[in-house]
Order: sequence, then structure tokens, then C-alpha cells
Amino acid sequence: MGRPVLKRLKSFFSAEDGATTIEALLWLPLFIGMLAATVDVSLIFNAQSRILGIVQDVDRAYSVGRFENDEDTMARLRALLPYDETTYTIDTQVTDGIIETRVTIPMSELVATGLFTRVLNMDLTVHDYRYMES
Repeated sequence: MGRPVLKRLKSFFSAEDGATTIEALLWLPLFIGMLAATVDVSLIFNAQSRILGIVQDVDRAYSVGRFENDEDTMARLRALLPYDETTYTIDTQVTDGIIETRVTIPMSELVATGLFTRVLNMDLTVHDYRYMES
């Protein structure tokens, strides 16, 4: 009974079957970090695209006369943007017949993981410029 147990222990300690497991375990945090970065950057680009589309639609409505003033335009933007009103700023103004709208939101509102603090301290700003139509 002693020899088979010793033989099994010897083969267990000399086997290299699990050697790749250790290497994979060392690389796993890097891959998870890359995945998290990819997810966060994708969410930021998606949010930028959605916000820009909303701002362009509202500015177009303002340019053709569906809104009477800047305050109505900003109120419509607040109603359409899917974020907490206390986290972003909106500014719409008309200068020389050109509508300028700016939406600024912290990137911390847009990401899922929050692992990258440098990104979380920055703001995403979306601008739209449009001529008033008569």
C-alpha cells in the first residue's frame, strides 16, 4: 500500500499539467483590465453619439421655430437626456443667427466599471452649431 501512494505523489509533484494555470492566473488581471477599459470607452462613445443626436434634433426644431427661445430649447433637452439633471450642464444661445448648444457631463456618469480614475475626472462636452432658418 505504501508504494502506490508514493508513486502517485511522485507523479503528482513531477507533472507539469497545471503549469499553464499559473501563467493564466498572472495574466488574468491584465485581460480583465483591458475588457473593463473597452467597455468604458465604448459606453462613453455611445453616450456622446446619443447626446449629439438629441442636441441636433432639438436644435433643428429650434431653428425652424418649434421653440420660441433658449429656455424652451434647454427645457426640451433636459426632458430628453437620460441622465440626472444635477450632473450635467446645458447652454443654448443664439448669436448672429447661429444656434450654439453645449452639453457637458462628467464621464463618471457614463462609465460602467469606474476603474480608471483619470477618465472619471474628465468631462464630455458635446457642441452643436446650426443656422436659424427664416
